[in-house]
Amino acid sequence: MSISLGFVIDPLNSLTVEMDTSLLMVSEANRRGHAVFYTTIDEMMLHGSQLYCRWHRINYQSGRDLLTSEGDTFFEPANFVSAIVMRKDPPFDQRYLAVTYLLDYANTLVINSPRGLREANEKLITYRWPQFIAESTVCNQLNTIKDIIFDSDKTWVIKPLWECGGEGVFKMDRHSYDEAKLQWATRDGMEYVIVQAFLSRVYEGDKRVFLIDGKPLAWVNRLPAQGEFRANLHRGGQAAQYRPTDRELEIVHQVGADLKSLDVPLVGLDLVGEHLTEVNITSPTCIPEMNALDQQRYETQLVDYLEQRIA
Repeated sequence: MSISLGFVIDPLNSLTVEMDTSLLMVSEANRRGHAVFYTTIDEMMLHGSQLYCRWHRINYQSGRDLLTSEGDTFFEPANFVSAIVMRKDPPFDQRYLAVTYLLDYANTLVINSPRGLREANEKLITYRWPQFIAESTVCNQLNTIKDIIFDSDKTWVIKPLWECGGEGVFKMDRHSYDEAKLQWATRDGMEYVIVQAFLSRVYEGDKRVFLIDGKPLAWVNRLPAQGEFRANLHRGGQAAQYRPTDRELEIVHQVGADLKSLDVPLVGLDLVGEHLTEVNITSPTCIPEMNALDQQRYETQLVDYLEQRIA
């Protein structure tokens, strides 16, 4: 079966080739003879009831110079392709939100679904499973956050709602309280943040499990660099193999089943110390690291799924 795929991604020259899951999917689709195109969120236009995109044809194979893979550029309706794979990285700002509404008029299959992207904030959605998350509060009031910090001996992690990759995440306790940081994080009380109890087991690793249609594909443990509590790989974290516990499998099974109603089949769950911390649906990654650790090519199963959905 020959199909055409359109990827919504960040500009090619901003991608880190060796760490990018989208490019592995492009490479595998090209290997199978599928026509692959990409666009960015700045190259879309809604006219009437049809979304149009400026498409760039891409013929890319892993190991090649990415910048030489750009092909023809042309303006066509979004339904020019058999399916759109939405993998633009956050921040999930007003522009990103607007694009999810534009994608409602793609008139073709979109994965992950625009509705799912809107409804499932990657950090807030964890509150749907309170039995799996650490103690936390979501608010934008500096006095409330200060009270939380000073009313206990705990260390707290402050997380912005709309970023990814550990961006803007920091921790503090009553002894290291820094109001200037909180003013920055909340934009002087204009933006909500999560104030979450610090899970010290993060030093044992921040686990990522990649799900396809609610079922686990592969696991990786991300160990933070020396002196760092954020385990993101682009911040120096180290990838290691991991065998999940029964509790973690319970979390994955429940969350994966519940997410099906949102039509977000490509998901990365993050777990620290058997707690669910994040549900990544905008552009879940770590497939390159999982491949290296397990001697696999997991992107083949991602493209298998796309073919099945299109069929």
